[in-house]
Amino acid sequence: MGNFLKKTLSVSPLKITIFFIILSLALYMMKFPFFHFMELKALDLRFVSRGERSPGTETVIAAIDEKSLTEMGRWPWNRTKIAQLIETLNEYGARSIGFDIVFAEPDENASLKELDALSEKIARMGLKETELLRYLNDQKALANSDLILARSIKKAGNVAMGYFFYTSANEVRHLAEEDIKKGEEYWRVKIWYCSDEGESRSISDDKSICGSA
Repeated sequence: MGNFLKKTLSVSPLKITIFFIILSLALYMMKFPFFHFMELKALDLRFVSRGERSPGTETVIAAIDEKSLTEMGRWPWNRTKIAQLIETLNEYGARSIGFDIVFAEPDENASLKELDALSEKIARMGLKETELLRYLNDQKALANSDLILARSIKKAGNVAMGYFFYTSANEVRHLAEEDIKKGEEYWRVKIWYCSDEGESRSISDDKSICGSA
């Protein structure tokens, strides 16, 4: 028994390694700000020691800067302009396009709202002028910037949209419990209905679920 305890409590390189691994994992899980700060500083030092490197030509950043805002108008832009940007980048030969922008909500579109209100008023009045209704529908299609952007993305076939995930309950404290459950169920359906071949099997038949829009 004494020999067993002596052997167990003895110091060895393996035990020291295991101890520091466990300690490091524990400190990482506790998320001390000091260690996060030191990790960032260590990353800075690694870049300094590596030295400057000339960037490759395979990646180009199409920045929306002050010059862009001066020429194209204030941000956020109408999504029709974003669709035009996608078309222009493809004309320049872009093999893939990635957005560092999250389009989380429908575009604010005063023209589309006015057209919808006008259509509702015409319906209440009982007017059934075929040419007028066709004209309103055409104008809605031209004014629907979300639809225009979606069609541009589908046509390009090489666009990756920006997205983000919440990683803790603290980040979603501003959301109602019902909204959180809806989001969880939404993603659960997406994962469940995607086959190995990447073909969507959603009950809503949404072919964009697995990236096969």
